[in-house]
Amino acid sequence: MQVFSEHEVNFGTYAKFAWGWPGNNVIVPPNQTLTIFTATFNYFPSGGGTLGRADLTGRDSNANAVWRTQVVYVHPKTTNHLTFPGGLLLLAGGYVEVGFIAEGPGTIMVSLNGHLD
Repeated sequence: MQVFSEHEVNFGTYAKFAWGWPGNNVIVPPNQTLTIFTATFNYFPSGGGTLGRADLTGRDSNANAVWRTQVVYVHPKTTNHLTFPGGLLLLAGGYVEVGFIAEGPGTIMVSLNGHLD
C-alpha cells in the first residue's frame, strides 16, 4: 500500500510522523515494513530566520536510529527533494521523526512518500 505523511515541526522541537493506516498510525504495524522513497523539505522562516536545518530519523521499537538524514539545510522559498532509490526501511514497531533544533527560527514542513508492505 502506498503511504504519505506530512508534518510541520517548529524550531527547537522534534515530531513523529502519523500515517494513513488504522490504529496507532505513528508506529509501523506488526508484521509490516515501511519503506520511504522520497522526502521533501520546505522552510518557513520567522523572526529573522534565514536557514532551517532538519534531521530526519527512522527509529526502531527501542528508539535506536536505524537510518538518518542528518543536517538537511533548507533555504526559504526553496524546496529540497531527496530521493532514496533503494528506500529507507523500517520494520514493525519503528517510527519516523523530524527535528528542527539548529539554525532557524521558523517552521520546517516535511512530506514523505513510501510503501507499507
